[in-house]
Amino acid sequence: MRLPMALLLAARAALAAPPEEFVPGHVVVRWRSVAVAVAGARLERRLDERTHLLRAADASAAATGALVARLAALPGVEWAEREHVRRRSDTVVANDPLFQQQWALDLARIPAAWSRTEGSPTVVVAVVDSGIRPHPDLETRTLPGYDMVSDPISAGDGDGRDADPTDEGTPDDASSGLHGLHVAGILGAHTDNALGIAGVDWNCRLLPVRVLGVQGGRGTDSDIADGIRWAAGIPVDGVPPNPTPAQVINLSFGGPGLSALLQAAVDDASSVGAIIVAAAGNDGADTATYAPAALTHVIAVGAATDTGALASYSNVGSRVDLLAPGGDVTTGLQHGILSTLWVTGEGYTYVALNGTSQAAPHVSGVASLMKALDPNLTSDAARSILVSTADPVHRCEAGCGGGLLDADAAVAAVALTCNDGHCAWIGHSVIGGCAIGGRPARGFGSAALLAASLLVIVLHRRRRAV
Repeated sequence: MRLPMALLLAARAALAAPPEEFVPGHVVVRWRSVAVAVAGARLERRLDERTHLLRAADASAAATGALVARLAALPGVEWAEREHVRRRSDTVVANDPLFQQQWALDLARIPAAWSRTEGSPTVVVAVVDSGIRPHPDLETRTLPGYDMVSDPISAGDGDGRDADPTDEGTPDDASSGLHGLHVAGILGAHTDNALGIAGVDWNCRLLPVRVLGVQGGRGTDSDIADGIRWAAGIPVDGVPPNPTPAQVINLSFGGPGLSALLQAAVDDASSVGAIIVAAAGNDGADTATYAPAALTHVIAVGAATDTGALASYSNVGSRVDLLAPGGDVTTGLQHGILSTLWVTGEGYTYVALNGTSQAAPHVSGVASLMKALDPNLTSDAARSILVSTADPVHRCEAGCGGGLLDADAAVAAVALTCNDGHCAWIGHSVIGGCAIGGRPARGFGSAALLAASLLVIVLHRRRRAV
């Protein structure tokens, strides 16, 4: 007997998904208008004009849950929830010093996309993660950034939030894993510089926003929400303005349990034009209950092996938008994603890791290439293009969205429809500009644009099938 897919996913999620994790005694409340005093709790921090982080007098799970229920029942409260803790979404494996080949780039057809654009330094990609460390393959690409980790113990630097996004952890799994450094290299390591690896985008600038600390790469929703908003250029109380707002935001972390606080932050970032990409998660579970991947306006990315198949650890389901290379934990180190890292006793080096954390920055890098061609591209429009141009051969019954990332097809679709309806035929492209090298076609209507885009995708698919 064949079980319905909904039952299969529910059973898989029940077996694989870890329990939700919360900050003891923390409650986030969104007031409809004016905040009022709350018995049994004190104000910990004002997140924005109507959203406050409260600390319960009794930090037990039962008492905190009761406080949430009591707040949610008040007519002056829009919503209330416990504050989740999120974890980085990678499966760490040992480094392979002999691994020299970046199979992921060819699998996702990223070098083919470089013939259309190599990106633009006007595009900023925020790596909202564990922070950054200096690396020779990231020099001159990295902007100052900010450290949003408010707990000094978790921050590991003794002072909580500050203007230094340095990852104070180590490569160890019990620490930060130097996770943000690895993600940043996938996105934007220097390319064509006779050193190390090639990043997906040759020219974008990287904005490190530290939200995950040194205790297992964990971060709280309030710090993450502030990090997302600040990355997008939205004011955050007590933090200097971001002088270089990000057009793309990469979130390679997550965990079970949805969050109105994170959804509000994503909504705000999306409303100012940021494209938000998140790792689907590594629990082999249904992504539908994971944040930030399942949130509205987020592009959720599952992981593929070097054959393009769904990785065994990757979350799945209807909320996954597409797959990208994440590596295979079962077939050896050469099947991981090589990127920038620091290893005790070796210094700055390159290490292969596996996970949806590694899959997401491939998509963020392609999104930044797309944004270089069309600065007005929204997160929802980017998702539509990425899903519709993904290789459907790699769809799966468990739920892999449109299939495997096809960078060339996605960038080609943007090149055809860029510059507010003033389009150009696909051809050689200028860095940071609309595609040229072909005969310009002015004044397309929306129907003609859609038809032309579909034609490009169909022709592209036929060309690959030959």
